[in-house]
Amino acid sequence: MKKRLILLFVTLSIAVCSLFCTSITALGATDDLSISATVSSETVGAGENVHISAEADGGQGDYLYRFLSRDKSGKMTVIKNFGQDDFADVSFDHAGTYQITAVVKDSVGKCTKKVLSVDVLNPLTIEASVSSNDVSNEDEVTITAQASGGEKEYKYRFFYRDNNNKLHVLQNYSSNNTLNYTFDEPGYYKIFAVVRDAENISVKTEMSLTVTKATHEPLSVRSNISSRSILVGEKLHLYAQGYGGTAPYIYKFSYKTTDGKWIVVQNYSSEQDAEMTFNEYGSYLIIIGCADETRTYTENLYRITVRKDTGESLINTSRINNTDLQQGDTIRLSASATGGYLPYLYRYSCQYEGGERTVLKDFGYSSSWTYNLSQKGCYRFKVSVSDGTSISDKYFSVTSSSTTYSYTIHKAYLMANPRWATVTLDSNVPYNSPVRIIKSSGNWIMVNYKGTVGWVYNLALYNWSNYYEVTTETLPIVADDIIFYYTKKVDSLFNYVDSMAYRSLNKDTLENMCVYTIKYHRGACYQRAALLYYLLKRAGYSVYRVDDGINDYAYGSPHNWVIIKMSYGWRHMDPTPVIGVPPHYLVKDSSMSPYFSWDRNKYPACY
Repeated sequence: MKKRLILLFVTLSIAVCSLFCTSITALGATDDLSISATVSSETVGAGENVHISAEADGGQGDYLYRFLSRDKSGKMTVIKNFGQDDFADVSFDHAGTYQITAVVKDSVGKCTKKVLSVDVLNPLTIEASVSSNDVSNEDEVTITAQASGGEKEYKYRFFYRDNNNKLHVLQNYSSNNTLNYTFDEPGYYKIFAVVRDAENISVKTEMSLTVTKATHEPLSVRSNISSRSILVGEKLHLYAQGYGGTAPYIYKFSYKTTDGKWIVVQNYSSEQDAEMTFNEYGSYLIIIGCADETRTYTENLYRITVRKDTGESLINTSRINNTDLQQGDTIRLSASATGGYLPYLYRYSCQYEGGERTVLKDFGYSSSWTYNLSQKGCYRFKVSVSDGTSISDKYFSVTSSSTTYSYTIHKAYLMANPRWATVTLDSNVPYNSPVRIIKSSGNWIMVNYKGTVGWVYNLALYNWSNYYEVTTETLPIVADDIIFYYTKKVDSLFNYVDSMAYRSLNKDTLENMCVYTIKYHRGACYQRAALLYYLLKRAGYSVYRVDDGINDYAYGSPHNWVIIKMSYGWRHMDPTPVIGVPPHYLVKDSSMSPYFSWDRNKYPACY
């Protein structure tokens, strides 16, 4: 009986167990959990993005994904922890092979993974440059190198090969990536920059450099301004760059107002740029000055026009004094205008008997012009007014009738030295010319001076030459004419030289400097002082030329001026205005000494 009961229990247990397993299978048993994964690229550069995608299959319920990376040292980093996203993005800063693991977990906690491999490339590179590829043997060169990639920290090495291919080390491995060096010998150089990273990987690059022998050119300044014509309140931009001389350079920017005042915008500084604005219309003189390390000074001058908008149209209101005249009469053209932009510029031109039009005076500020009707016939004058944006013309017709004139010069003025005489001239003499006669080296020379333009007529050769053709041979004749024209007065001769334009020039012989200054109506302190000295000496004054003076105001640069004997004693005269320094005309030593110095043992005292 017991055996039957036991057998029945076993049979029932087997049946129940079989029924239970069948139920489990029917209720959700699935395939094994699996995962597939891909990366956007198996080889990338340092810092580039890698996109990881995963897809799970099998298992039970919803999936959760996790992404990890392992570097070459075995360090594990979680890219993204368990979540529903089946993708992730990652980038690597350092080179090497990385393992990327994609993990999936189902709803009953079962997990599986997929391991991928990505190679990250970050090669060591170097870029290098020199501050200039063409320098003199006195210039300092800056060599700069910059590494990237590899493994920090970087160490830099600089060396070069000379003309004989000999190697010279400028810097052994160091963290400094910039080096300054002066190549003393002219020639062609190959410069090398090497970088080594933390893993002792090194790369190099090369540069070329040409070194020439320094020429020691005189100091000059190259400059520019943004415009020659601006509106009131508009900014004017200026730039300067020193050359030659001895670097470094310092710069000064200033201008002269319409009423003659000097305004300093930037005093001596290393700044090469400046800005100016003007509140009044008119013509301004811009001065861009440069001094070098030895305090030698030079400057460039610019003339600009500052315009004011009147808000109205430009109208030419010019006039002429007469239109019906005789041959030999002089007419006067008076230029004026309204509206447009202030100030105005005026130009005068003439057309005779329907021929080609000739410009008598190009655009300038002269508001009147006179013209001699030397021939009979019809003249057509034109007065043009420009306001900087437009031009307005006005025409005047003039008829000149015939008459007869004499070419006889009655009497020449006499000077202290009797070089003038009375002569009768033939028809070669220009009509109605104020002519004077000089006897020089046995030849009679006729001179005719009009404004700033002089003419010399050689009676022996029967030809004219302009003052612009003056030579050292004709210099005494031209100088005498200038003295005569300016009535031999000290102030007149001083103003003649003082009014000339400034031009930075080197010193030359006295005669050559006088010739240049007369021809071109400009010069530096050397040329101006030489001409004033020459004129005053020929006019009979006792005078010295201070040929070794020093401009202490302009950092000790050389300067020339004149000392003259007046009835009340010796006095200084400086015909070259210096910016920021008051004018020195017939002044004592006490007025000169705050700005200039000179060898007082060589020149008379002025007290």
